[in-house]
Amino acid sequence: MDWSTVRQLSDDSPPLVSLSSDSESNKRSHLSYYRQRAPTASVRVSPLCLGATTFGQSHAERYGEMTKETAFKILDTYFDTGGNFIDTANSYRGGESELWFGEWMQKCGNRDSIVLATKFTTLDENHAKGQIAFNFVLL
Repeated sequence: MDWSTVRQLSDDSPPLVSLSSDSESNKRSHLSYYRQRAPTASVRVSPLCLGATTFGQSHAERYGEMTKETAFKILDTYFDTGGNFIDTANSYRGGESELWFGEWMQKCGNRDSIVLATKFTTLDENHAKGQIAFNFVLL
């Protein structure tokens, strides 16, 4: 990795670090300038996080139609232009978002290049009325 290309957006913004070589960075989008969000963390993320809420086919009446082929094209384009930061959750599209995302990473073999932000909830499940639903385990 070449950490030599660093660009500052403004005086109060964190530096953006390009992981590409100088000749390659001229061809890449601003997504390839990664931000280090914490001074002691080695995780660097693209400045734009791709939300995967609409990846899946369940709840089409709420989110619209989305095919797996279209979702994979979106993910391919995002990743190919330098994006590495993706947000999903087990409740997005009834869990299909995470399943499709995992399938895409397996197909591409790029899991080590992705920063995955995910959440867990059971609140989209059907619970008995009158019972409190929670998503943690009491030990």
